[in-house]
Amino acid sequence: MWEENMDPRCPLLDELITVRALLGEDPGEWGSVKLTLSPCLRLLFAGYAQDQADQGRGAARLIDLISHLEHLSTAQPRAEELRDAPLLDEWSAGVGGDGCARLFGRVTGHPLLRERARIYTSPYLQVDPQSGWARTWSRFYRLGRHDRRFLAEMIMDGAVGPTEPIKL
Repeated sequence: MWEENMDPRCPLLDELITVRALLGEDPGEWGSVKLTLSPCLRLLFAGYAQDQADQGRGAARLIDLISHLEHLSTAQPRAEELRDAPLLDEWSAGVGGDGCARLFGRVTGHPLLRERARIYTSPYLQVDPQSGWARTWSRFYRLGRHDRRFLAEMIMDGAVGPTEPIKL
């Protein structure tokens, strides 16, 4: 699933740039372009389309999703975003059967999850281990200790399916 030429710090950015170039900025061009999206980008578009429909916004446009994902893949976090972000400890990165790069670890301070829960995140768009943060589809995370063994334990316990570790 993981392609050697993918940047593990921004795994979807190259594909997003390519898709944008193929689509162009003119909506009239969209119908004539034949696209083969990665499994992860197809999954994200399906979720985005469902969100648009649930909110009564009409048909989802791929170009809108691309713009949103490009922003998430390049924007740096503001200090207050990191201050309020959940902490992901004992974390590592991997890609599973859906083709999406995700982070795995123990979370603290998440608004929806119990303290110290073992989790895997929504697909991540950016990760900066040196600066100690990551951006997923849904939020920023502060990164604690990196621990590749934690992902192996989750796989052995059956908490996640087969997952290829990503070296950062």
